[in-house]
Amino acid sequence: MKFTIERAALVKMLEVIGRKAPSKKWRDKEVRLSACAPRVFVEANESTGGVEALVFEDGTCLLSHKTFLKLLKTHFPKKNITVEADEHKIKRVRETDFGPRYEVEGSLKTPDGREPFIRSVWQFDKGEVAPRLITAYPLEAR
Repeated sequence: MKFTIERAALVKMLEVIGRKAPSKKWRDKEVRLSACAPRVFVEANESTGGVEALVFEDGTCLLSHKTFLKLLKTHFPKKNITVEADEHKIKRVRETDFGPRYEVEGSLKTPDGREPFIRSVWQFDKGEVAPRLITAYPLEAR
Protein backbone atom coordinates (compact mmCIF):
# COMPACT_ATOMS: atom_id res chain seq x y z
CA MET A 1 0.00 0.00 0.00
CA LYS A 2 1.13 3.53 -0.66
CA PHE A 3 -0.56 6.82 0.18
CA THR A 4 0.05 10.48 0.93
CA ILE A 5 -1.87 11.96 3.85
CA GLU A 6 -1.97 15.06 6.02
CA ARG A 7 0.40 14.12 8.85
CA ALA A 8 -1.53 15.95 11.61
CA ALA A 9 -4.81 14.21 10.67
CA LEU A 10 -3.17 10.76 10.81
CA VAL A 11 -1.53 11.55 14.17
CA LYS A 12 -4.85 12.73 15.64
CA MET A 13 -6.65 9.64 14.35
CA LEU A 14 -3.98 7.34 15.84
CA GLU A 15 -4.20 9.12 19.20
CA VAL A 16 -8.00 8.77 19.33
CA ILE A 17 -8.10 5.15 18.10
CA GLY A 18 -5.21 4.23 20.40
CA ARG A 19 -7.21 4.87 23.55
CA LYS A 20 -8.43 1.89 25.52
CA ALA A 21 -11.98 0.79 24.76
CA PRO A 22 -14.32 1.12 27.77
CA SER A 23 -15.22 -2.58 27.58
CA LYS A 24 -11.54 -3.70 27.76
CA LYS A 25 -9.02 -3.82 30.57
CA TRP A 26 -6.09 -3.29 28.15
CA ARG A 27 -5.14 -1.39 25.02
CA ASP A 28 -4.24 -3.02 21.71
CA LYS A 29 -0.50 -2.70 21.03
CA GLU A 30 -0.94 -2.86 17.27
CA VAL A 31 -3.13 -0.95 14.87
CA ARG A 32 -4.39 -2.11 11.48
CA LEU A 33 -3.71 0.47 8.81
CA SER A 34 -5.78 0.09 5.62
CA ALA A 35 -5.69 2.18 2.46
CA CYS A 36 -8.60 2.07 0.04
CA ALA A 37 -8.98 5.03 -2.31
CA PRO A 38 -9.77 7.72 -1.33
CA ARG A 39 -9.42 6.98 2.42
CA VAL A 40 -7.02 5.55 4.97
CA PHE A 41 -8.50 3.66 7.92
CA VAL A 42 -7.03 2.87 11.34
CA GLU A 43 -8.51 0.06 13.46
CA ALA A 44 -7.71 -0.76 17.10
CA ASN A 45 -9.40 -1.08 20.47
CA GLU A 46 -12.80 -1.91 18.93
CA SER A 47 -12.76 1.41 17.01
CA THR A 48 -12.24 2.43 13.40
CA GLY A 49 -11.43 5.85 12.03
CA GLY A 50 -10.87 7.10 8.53
CA VAL A 51 -9.48 10.17 6.82
CA GLU A 52 -9.16 11.28 3.20
CA ALA A 53 -5.82 10.57 1.53
CA LEU A 54 -4.25 10.32 -1.88
CA VAL A 55 -4.05 6.52 -2.23
CA PHE A 56 -1.65 5.22 -4.89
CA GLU A 57 -1.97 1.53 -3.97
CA ASP A 58 -4.58 -0.22 -1.79
CA GLY A 59 -3.46 -2.51 1.01
CA THR A 60 -3.35 -3.23 4.72
CA CYS A 61 -0.75 -3.87 7.41
CA LEU A 62 -0.38 -4.26 11.18
CA LEU A 63 1.87 -1.76 12.92
CA SER A 64 3.05 -1.10 16.45
CA HIS A 65 0.83 1.75 17.60
CA LYS A 66 3.46 3.39 19.79
CA THR A 67 6.30 3.13 17.25
CA PHE A 68 4.25 4.40 14.30
CA LEU A 69 2.90 7.36 16.28
CA LYS A 70 6.41 8.28 17.43
CA LEU A 71 7.67 8.03 13.83
CA LEU A 72 4.94 10.36 12.56
CA LYS A 73 5.66 12.91 15.28
CA THR A 74 9.33 13.11 14.22
CA HIS A 75 8.15 14.68 10.94
CA PHE A 76 6.57 17.62 12.77
CA PRO A 77 7.28 20.48 10.36
CA LYS A 78 6.02 18.51 7.34
CA LYS A 79 2.36 19.02 6.47
CA ASN A 80 2.00 15.81 4.40
CA ILE A 81 3.70 12.45 4.61
CA THR A 82 3.90 9.58 2.16
CA VAL A 83 3.67 6.09 3.64
CA GLU A 84 4.56 2.89 1.82
CA ALA A 85 3.96 -0.43 3.55
CA ASP A 86 3.17 -4.08 3.03
CA GLU A 87 1.79 -6.68 5.40
CA HIS A 88 5.22 -7.37 6.96
CA LYS A 89 7.16 -4.11 7.20
CA ILE A 90 6.91 -0.41 6.69
CA LYS A 91 9.28 1.71 4.73
CA ARG A 92 9.47 5.42 5.33
CA VAL A 93 9.43 7.96 2.54
CA ARG A 94 10.02 11.59 3.39
CA GLU A 95 10.48 14.71 1.36
CA THR A 96 13.73 16.65 1.78
CA ASP A 97 14.91 19.88 0.16
CA PHE A 98 16.80 17.72 -2.35
CA GLY A 99 13.94 15.31 -3.21
CA PRO A 100 12.37 12.17 -1.72
CA ARG A 101 14.40 10.01 0.70
CA TYR A 102 13.52 6.31 1.03
CA GLU A 103 14.24 3.91 3.89
CA VAL A 104 14.07 0.25 2.94
CA GLU A 105 14.38 -2.70 5.33
CA GLY A 106 14.94 -6.31 4.42
CA SER A 107 17.27 -9.29 4.26
CA LEU A 108 20.42 -9.04 2.17
CA LYS A 109 21.89 -12.24 0.73
CA THR A 110 25.68 -12.25 1.00
CA PRO A 111 28.20 -14.36 -0.97
CA ASP A 112 29.08 -16.41 2.15
CA GLY A 113 25.43 -17.41 2.69
CA ARG A 114 24.53 -15.07 5.57
CA GLU A 115 21.36 -12.98 5.34
CA PRO A 116 21.65 -9.97 7.67
CA PHE A 117 18.57 -7.81 8.13
CA ILE A 118 19.51 -4.25 7.10
CA ARG A 119 18.12 -0.78 6.64
CA SER A 120 19.28 1.17 3.60
CA VAL A 121 18.61 4.85 2.97
CA TRP A 122 18.37 6.21 -0.58
CA GLN A 123 18.12 9.80 -1.79
CA PHE A 124 16.45 10.58 -5.12
CA ASP A 125 17.84 14.04 -5.89
CA LYS A 126 15.77 16.41 -8.01
CA GLY A 127 16.81 16.29 -11.66
CA GLU A 128 18.59 12.91 -11.36
CA VAL A 129 17.54 9.71 -13.13
CA ALA A 130 18.39 7.28 -10.30
CA PRO A 131 18.58 7.36 -6.49
CA ARG A 132 21.89 7.32 -4.63
CA LEU A 133 22.75 5.22 -1.57
CA ILE A 134 23.26 7.32 1.56
CA THR A 135 23.83 4.59 4.15
CA ALA A 136 23.12 0.96 5.00
CA TYR A 137 23.46 -0.68 8.40
CA PRO A 138 22.42 -3.94 10.10
CA LEU A 139 19.38 -4.13 12.35
CA GLU A 140 18.57 -6.68 15.02
CA ALA A 141 17.78 -10.15 13.67
CA ARG A 142 14.11 -10.71 12.85
